[in-house]
Amino acid sequence: MKLSLFGQFYLGVLAAIFVTFALIWLGVNTYLEQDSIADFVADVEQETQQLRNKPYPLPPQETGHFTVQSMDQRALDAFLADADYLSSHHQGSVYITRDGLMTSVYPYPNQPAYFVVTDLAHNTNDADPDDEERMLQAWLPGLFIFAISLVLALIIRYLSRRIEQPILSLQQIVAAYDANHSDVRIKTDSPEPIQSLAHCFNNMADRLDEQRQEQQIITHAIAHELRTPLARMQLALGMVNQSTLDESSRALLNDLDRYVMDMDTLTNELLTLERINQNTTDHADPINLTQLIEQRLDNLLNKRNIAIHSSLAPNIWVRMHPMHGQLLIDNLVSNALAYSNANIWITLKQCDNLIRLTIEDDGVGVADKDKQHLFTPFYCGDDSRSRKTGGYGLGLAIVNAVVKRYKGRIEVTDRKPNGAVFEVSQIMSQTELQ
Repeated sequence: MKLSLFGQFYLGVLAAIFVTFALIWLGVNTYLEQDSIADFVADVEQETQQLRNKPYPLPPQETGHFTVQSMDQRALDAFLADADYLSSHHQGSVYITRDGLMTSVYPYPNQPAYFVVTDLAHNTNDADPDDEERMLQAWLPGLFIFAISLVLALIIRYLSRRIEQPILSLQQIVAAYDANHSDVRIKTDSPEPIQSLAHCFNNMADRLDEQRQEQQIITHAIAHELRTPLARMQLALGMVNQSTLDESSRALLNDLDRYVMDMDTLTNELLTLERINQNTTDHADPINLTQLIEQRLDNLLNKRNIAIHSSLAPNIWVRMHPMHGQLLIDNLVSNALAYSNANIWITLKQCDNLIRLTIEDDGVGVADKDKQHLFTPFYCGDDSRSRKTGGYGLGLAIVNAVVKRYKGRIEVTDRKPNGAVFEVSQIMSQTELQ
């Protein structure tokens, strides 16, 4: 799961705090270790200064809490075989043996031999009170830094949650508005700059709602006002058609009747598009999309005898208003029939609980410059595709409105070697709704 911006910020701050703690703790321990080595070297030089001036070889002997002896190269290599190097100083080197004994090695002047001093009193493997106190001194700064880091982490977590909460609320409101819940608004009691952002969003939403309502009122009014004179014209034309007319008058009358029918079709399509965009609560039942496609194919008018090839997965169910499903199929198939040369292909399949409805034709295709505008109401693209068959540019706009209403997606792509492919996907399947 991808972390939110504030989650990444919080983890980043925590990581920075703990890295800082680790570096400080490492630095403190390194300092204490170097300080311990420096103390050891100072004690060695003070206790063994006279012995180091004696000639080689020097028999093993004790002075204070140190053991002093001389060794040649072979004996020294054997003595330090399991020892760890700690540090160097101006006269020699310091090691710690496997037994936990700190050892300082000084070379003899002009001799292939070494003066070796071992501290018997401070065995790092022995848990005496001094070592425990030294261990506590080493860990105490680290524990203190860890406690401070933990408190800072809790404070930063609290502050990040306080900042994140209004952002999450804003995200939820915007998502709800995008899902056609146009009545939602953001609370304006958040601190700045969220408060100003909330005011801007609310003002924008109010303006969009006003424009949408005005557009719906105008569209609805125009469509309804057109129906009355259209009905009267159809009645008058019907009455005239019953009278005796010559051939030219009869042809003119038939043209007028066709024009009136076209205007009536346009009016009905406008009302249909307006009702879908209003997003009123229509009753949506589970419908068998496979059967619906088969029924609509039987009812659609195929004047040009285009060959229809269908590959429909059986019993694909969706929850949709039946009229919306009919509008979706009728307009897509009618569009393919209008622009096809000889064949159209209809495919319906289900993949991972998502439905894909694909309709292809072998016509001239859709120009790239027209694809992004193809679902805009009244848009007329390339003459070779749009002017060829007439129409008002509302069929695909209705398809797009239905697809958006049910949170689907529609795409148009090119078909090889020629033609267009319309694919509707992400329609909720019945299995997702159970």
